[in-house]
Amino acid sequence: MIMKKTNISYLIVAVLIIVGIVSFLFLKKSAGEPSVPLEEDLVTYTTKEYSFSYPKNWFVHDNTDDKDIPYLSVANYDPNLLPPHDGPEDFFKLEIVKLVNQGRLSLQNWVEDFVKSSPTGSSIIDQREGKIDGHKTLFVNQIVGDGPQPGIYIERDGFVYFIQGGSRSPVVQPFFDSFLRSFHFIDSN
Repeated sequence: MIMKKTNISYLIVAVLIIVGIVSFLFLKKSAGEPSVPLEEDLVTYTTKEYSFSYPKNWFVHDNTDDKDIPYLSVANYDPNLLPPHDGPEDFFKLEIVKLVNQGRLSLQNWVEDFVKSSPTGSSIIDQREGKIDGHKTLFVNQIVGDGPQPGIYIERDGFVYFIQGGSRSPVVQPFFDSFLRSFHFIDSN
């Protein structure tokens, strides 16, 4: 009888240890990897030219009226409270930049020239063609700084819209994909 109680006690302790280890590993992993926001946690932001959804607790910096380089960024931290190009350990940021295609190059040639002349020394590691909202698009993975980042180049009305995701988290692509599902241009007609 004492032997059975001892075996049951060992079994209970072993189960508790296993549950504790699994819980610890799950919590450690989920704390370091932010989840893609649910639809009810999103808000829509609209400029004169495009619209997209983003998590409601994120911050938008809209500089789309700039005459030289119109851009917009959305991030999971307030960039006004941190030095430029800095962010928290789990930062995630999307940038949309409107650039002129002065030479009216093909999208492929424009992107190649843009990447070659980049002061950050980026390089494309893979790419595929597609469409976003009916516009010719080049989807790329490129090396920027410390590692690969997704990027998109969209050709529209003599301009190229460059959308880039940046993060210190390895979980960039799901956020980027969520953003892209909501992105569309405002019809100018």
